[in-house]
Amino acid sequence: MSAIEGQSECEDTTQKDTKTEIQFDDLKNIDTIAQALGGQKKAFQKIAAKILSILHSAIQELDEIVSFNNIEQFLLILKNGINFSVSEGLVATELLSRFINKNTKREALGKRGVLYNDNIGTMLVCLTLITQKICRDSVTTNSFFASQFTMQTSVLNLSEVTFLKLMQFDLWVEEKDFWKIFQEVANEQIEGEILNSSSTIVI
Repeated sequence: MSAIEGQSECEDTTQKDTKTEIQFDDLKNIDTIAQALGGQKKAFQKIAAKILSILHSAIQELDEIVSFNNIEQFLLILKNGINFSVSEGLVATELLSRFINKNTKREALGKRGVLYNDNIGTMLVCLTLITQKICRDSVTTNSFFASQFTMQTSVLNLSEVTFLKLMQFDLWVEEKDFWKIFQEVANEQIEGEILNSSSTIVI
């Protein structure tokens, strides 16, 4: 994969005016968020659809390999490999939105952007790696992620640093941000539809 250069879940739901209301303090049951989105399978599909939508906003001509099916498959590999949860998927989606916004502002200032078709795969690995680091007390190593997605650990380490620099370490997801992205994901329409990249994102 190309490089990018340059916690525990929580989850009791009630229905009100067709919108799902969940108290942030009730996120102790990791199944609640998934249930609120229609079950774990549908929840990951909605997250995949939202991620694809965010990527489309940044790169209009996405490589065909960056598809709904492949992003869903990527999330399921994480679910099976490191028990990546729906709540973590929502946090990752919020962080991706911030990453895209910061990259867009960087380009608007005439600086070289860091996201291209050939490193989207690497960026998504970095995104989910960093997400589990901020959501968990015990985390999976970078070398495990690298081996899972056929990457060099050194490339992944460099990409993680670049990702964090671009984000300016703005990683804290407040309660209001969590529920905002939850509602956006809940509203996603699933269309029937892993990423391969080895280049580095350079800042």
